[in-house]
Amino acid sequence: MRFFPFSTVRPGQKEMVEAVEETCKAGGVLLVHAPTGIGKTAGALAPALEYAVEHDKVVVFLTPRHTQHKVAIDTVRRINKRAGVHLRVVDIIGKKWLCKMEGIDMLSSSEFNEYCRALKKNESCPYYNNTWDGKGGLSKKAESILKSVKRDVLYAEDVHAICDDLCPYEIIMQAAKDANLLIGDYYHIFHERVRKSFLGRANRKLEDTIVVVDEAHNLPSRIRELMSTSTSILAIKKAEREAEAFGYDDLAEMLGLIRKKVAERLKDKFKDDGVSQAYIGRSILIDAVEGPGISIEEMLDYMEEVADEVREEKKRSYIGGFASFLRRWMEEKTIYCRIAEKTKTRKGNVNYRLLLYCIDPSPLASEVFKEAHATILMSGTLLPLDMYADVLGASELGARKLKLKSYFPRNNKLEIVVDDVTTQYSKRDEKNFERMARYLVSIINVSPDNVCVFFPSYELRDIIAEMITISVQKEVLMEAQGMSKSKKAELFDRFVRAVEHKGACLLGVIGGSFDQGVDFPNNIVKCVVIVGLPLEKPDLLTEAMINYYEAKFGRGWDYAYIYPAIVKAQQAAGRAIRSERDRAVIIYMDKRYLWANYRKCFPSETKFVVSRAPAELIKRFFS
Repeated sequence: MRFFPFSTVRPGQKEMVEAVEETCKAGGVLLVHAPTGIGKTAGALAPALEYAVEHDKVVVFLTPRHTQHKVAIDTVRRINKRAGVHLRVVDIIGKKWLCKMEGIDMLSSSEFNEYCRALKKNESCPYYNNTWDGKGGLSKKAESILKSVKRDVLYAEDVHAICDDLCPYEIIMQAAKDANLLIGDYYHIFHERVRKSFLGRANRKLEDTIVVVDEAHNLPSRIRELMSTSTSILAIKKAEREAEAFGYDDLAEMLGLIRKKVAERLKDKFKDDGVSQAYIGRSILIDAVEGPGISIEEMLDYMEEVADEVREEKKRSYIGGFASFLRRWMEEKTIYCRIAEKTKTRKGNVNYRLLLYCIDPSPLASEVFKEAHATILMSGTLLPLDMYADVLGASELGARKLKLKSYFPRNNKLEIVVDDVTTQYSKRDEKNFERMARYLVSIINVSPDNVCVFFPSYELRDIIAEMITISVQKEVLMEAQGMSKSKKAELFDRFVRAVEHKGACLLGVIGGSFDQGVDFPNNIVKCVVIVGLPLEKPDLLTEAMINYYEAKFGRGWDYAYIYPAIVKAQQAAGRAIRSERDRAVIIYMDKRYLWANYRKCFPSETKFVVSRAPAELIKRFFS
């Protein structure tokens, strides 16, 4: 292991290194459940990079969190220093976040990409123009910056800072052509259109790529998000007004007819006031678009031409957004579920949304798995391995599975199940809530430093918070729904600083801002409480997924509902344990965590202590 960055190999890490080496040699897919303390980043990158250098391949490290980019970059810096080599690394974030143009913050990523394309097409971007010399080559300044990027192992933010009046994305993609390691997001490989552009710009082929997917438990839901889209009657109305404002009255008239036809059919669909969601067919929009004199393709081309003109002036185009949605809606793949929702605008008017949901990520994931030289999927919560292999289409490709034992010091973690409370809908009553509140007050008050409490919903959180706030002896911090980045950072800082006094209790929600992707420093969280199971009442999308996976695997409820909820709970519980040196108590407040089918999602070495006196156990643990 010439490229291994440390002097010693951790327990379990050697097994992982050997499995990654074998997968790189043989090709195919490897799924690795690697609990905290294994050192999975080094365990995957060291053997993958060594193989890539020897066989003229490139490693692409994908993660859903920008903070994980730092771990990968620091690992390569260690490899370079220890092995005396110069591995070239390119850190890539979304093109929008690298852009220096003003006024792009309000654009979605897809809107920004269309805006960027239009600017380059019309030679209107000063940063892009400064990067190239107009003859197909880089400008002298860009050549100089590119040398620095190739020479040093830099974060994307560093490249952004040194680019001055140049386009950081163009510089980064030029550097990618000679890199041994590309660090990016899932969409760089698992979004077909983005992948072709990304690898094309980097002068790479997927067949020569070793793909390493970190936090791979997120991959199924992320692919679904990438392939899902929506529009609304209100959005079509805005596109109509936009066409009028730019003098395209014929297009405005066509959009108005489409809007009226779709609204009329949806109004009939929702004539029962108690219904807010309904399954719909592809024809509900296609029939409204098809008409005499112009085909759908011709109309799409027309809308996209107008949208480019709009973006020149306004950056964003509602016409372009609707055209993009319509192109996707025309697809007839069975992996999509089509749903309409009846909503209200801020002014109280009725609005209808059309949603195209991807319910099966396997065709898109397996396309990558088949073509890539090798793929490593790894996470600290990748159980059950069979579920992830099935859902991602890796089982039928003969994927290897490695389930590593946790070597986390047993004396450093206490996992408790409180078995006389539950958040089951049939059991949600005042007595149950009061019992939860009493447990929480005693747990929070006896725990040292900071405590995180995660609920399955904001509604339940607010009910319990009202019961406990007056009795809790720590500062109570409440996560708000839909927090902005600045508000989230402000709350994070308050929580971290509170440890200098009596500590604080953060009341959050699973699926909110703090249950995943947040690393609290220096083991300041000594206790995490998971209140209930994060199981929402099944909506039409969940129902569709349950039916789909029941038909495909005979595991509908497990794969689409129960197991993903337990993985979310485990991820939230992990906020207290970020390294093998940390000490913390994890409390699951729901008897269902003891059920046999639910235990399949936990490592076999997990030892739950069942107790109705958790505060006493916490005292004993920390004394």
